[in-house]
Amino acid sequence: GGRKPWKQKGTGNARAGSIRSPLWVGGGRTFAARPRNFAQKINRKMYVRSMTSILSQLVRENRVHVVTEIKIAEAKTKQLLEQLNNWKIDSKAVLILTHEMDASVMLAARNVHWVKYDLAQNVNPVDLICAETVIVSEGSLKVLEERLA
Repeated sequence: GGRKPWKQKGTGNARAGSIRSPLWVGGGRTFAARPRNFAQKINRKMYVRSMTSILSQLVRENRVHVVTEIKIAEAKTKQLLEQLNNWKIDSKAVLILTHEMDASVMLAARNVHWVKYDLAQNVNPVDLICAETVIVSEGSLKVLEERLA
């Protein structure tokens, strides 16, 4: 499709520059779909205020549980569910936040569709709004305070 299919004048055919023209059968699309970026810029102060507002609302509704540490012996989903039962958490949308990555908790949580595990420095407003219960370790509280100060 890179060359002219026939010369410009003298053939009696209409002018054509490429067989890949949208007018030709098998040619390209006129306005083909292109990937778009729908991201919107949010000012830092507005982002911090929204995070603090969401967290304070969660605390007012007693949906935040602070624990000393989130540990399980081995990466077993059954052990994570037992730990959640010990903390008397029965909601169906749980967000677990820690200050450093724990592979055993991450591996155990990824098999339960209503449990989301994340680091405190990576948490965002959407995760907080979607969670019915947020379990926070003491170390991650300090990280959140630094991040939102």
